[in-house]
Formats: sequence, C-alpha cells, structure tokens
Amino acid sequence: MVRKENKNIKIKRILAAVLSLAMGVSMMTACGSSDSSSKAENDSSATENTQKHTNDPMTVTTAKDLVAQMKVGWNLGNTMDATGGSGIDAETSWGNVETTKLMIDQVKDAGFNVFRLPVSWGTHMDENYTVDEAWMNRVQEIVDYGIDNGMFVILNTHHEEWYMPKKDRADKDIEQLKALWKQICDRFQGYDEHLIFEGVNEPRLRGEGNEWIGDAESREVVNQYAKAFVETKRDNDGLLSAEDAASYAEMEQKIKDYGAEIERMEQMAAMDAQLSKPTSAPSTRIAYTIFMTSISAPPYQTFRPEKPMNARAMRPAVIRAMGKLSQHLG
Repeated sequence: MVRKENKNIKIKRILAAVLSLAMGVSMMTACGSSDSSSKAENDSSATENTQKHTNDPMTVTTAKDLVAQMKVGWNLGNTMDATGGSGIDAETSWGNVETTKLMIDQVKDAGFNVFRLPVSWGTHMDENYTVDEAWMNRVQEIVDYGIDNGMFVILNTHHEEWYMPKKDRADKDIEQLKALWKQICDRFQGYDEHLIFEGVNEPRLRGEGNEWIGDAESREVVNQYAKAFVETKRDNDGLLSAEDAASYAEMEQKIKDYGAEIERMEQMAAMDAQLSKPTSAPSTRIAYTIFMTSISAPPYQTFRPEKPMNARAMRPAVIRAMGKLSQHLG
C-alpha cells in the first residue's frame, strides 16, 4: 500500500512538471532579418551590443511545426525577472548567481533545447518608456547564449507591475506595451525563428479577490494587450498579415484564457486555427492548479475558497486538456 501511494505521488509530480508551462498571452517568432546594426555605450559592468545576429535566415514554418521541434525546456527564473537592486545588478538581487555562457552550455548539454528567459522591463524604463541600454544589452547577451547553442529562446515580459487589466488603465498600459515591444523588436530584428516572443505574463487583478480569475472586463483588456502585441510585432517586420492578427484576436476572445483556471482548458480546441499560423502560437499555464491540487500539503488542496476542487476530481479535466494539446502538437 505504501509503495502504491509513493508511486502515485511520483506520478503526480511528473504530471505537474510536464504541465508547468508558463502562461503568456501569446508567443511569436522573432522579428525577421534586418540589415540594421547598432553600437551602444554601456557602463563597465554591461556587455557591449555587438549585434552578432544581424541577418540570420528565417525558416518560414507553421507555429505547430515549430512547437513540435521544441522538446524539453528550462526556465531561468528569479534572475533577469528580479526587481531588486539597481540597473544590471537586478540580475542577482534575488539571490541567484550571474548567468554565464557555461551555465547555458551545460543546460544544452543536459538535453534541453528550449531556454525561457523571463525579464522584468518596467524597472528599467524611464518616463518615456525607453529601456535602459545596459539592461537591453545584458538581455541580448543571455539570449545569445541560447541562440548560439541552437536552442529555442523564449523572451517575455515578467513581474510587470505597470500593466493591470482594467478598463481605465488599458490605454496607458497598451501605450507602454507597444513602446516596449517596438524596442525589443528593433534590437532583435536579425534573429531567426529560434527566438520566440511571449507578449505578457500573468496579467491579473493584483490584490483583488478575483485576482487569478478576472471578470469580463479584465479579460477583454487582456485581449487588447494581445492585439497590441501582435500588431506591434507585425508592424515591425511585415511578416504577419492583418488577417492573421484578426484571427489571433478572435481566438483570444474565444478562449478568454485568464490566469490558470482549469475549467477553461476544455476550450483549447479554439487554438487549432491559430496553431496553423506561420509566426504565432498561444501559450498557457495550469501549473498553479496542478501544484495546489496534487503536490502541496493541506490545506492547499483547493483551487479557490469559493469553489473547492480536489485533485481526484480534477484529474479527468487535466487528462482531457493534455490530450487536446497533444493532438494539436502532433
């Protein structure tokens, strides 16, 4: 009996690891090739922008086929998304060591071919939404650690306190979001499909009772974030047609994927059309739900107080959702 229970716990942990995909409103391949190259003056602790990837040939493929090439991923958490310290010192402000090429080389050698790089940008932007040059250079340096290894690198916006999906804040949030992604696209124009952009991470009603669930208004604002991200990317490289962007926005409206609520995973069928698009793919996460209901100790065996869910009751929904994702990913 003890052996059987231990086996069940092991299975739960494996399932949770498999499901721990980080949510973003969307993911898109990099901004295509460009002849542009720039040099930046940085402080002594920042890496000079040498723009090694100025015209990498882009292999046009569907998002579905691209995702199929992505096998096992590794996330550099609590590092470039850390918000303490000052300037590039933020990288180590939460206790992690400075990221090195050797570190990412070892990750690749261990069998990982996907490298997710969460980055907090808001604490490195001025009042005009201009990203600090030294910070951008450091982000690019770490991106190159993965790209130079032939890895897929996912670059996002993370732990951003400046966007909060409320109607009265939407215009300002979208203005800053567009300004940020325009700068990122400009910097990474020469990269190929191995660099993937993830629009936003965990846009939610921070500090409110429905923080992780949202409401109709907040979900609509999240959809507006997604549309702004897609349009900024499209305007920068011309690779995504207006029809593609409209299809993406329609898909987002159907899914209304907010936070990590497991019931919404049943709506994954709406992703089918989007996964056939050449340069964009949806991204989601149900890791928090899985952790709360399969690994953590009591009293954290419910998803939210007003609607208790236990692990046994949720397993069928998780299995169905993963089955649909498997169908989409071939």
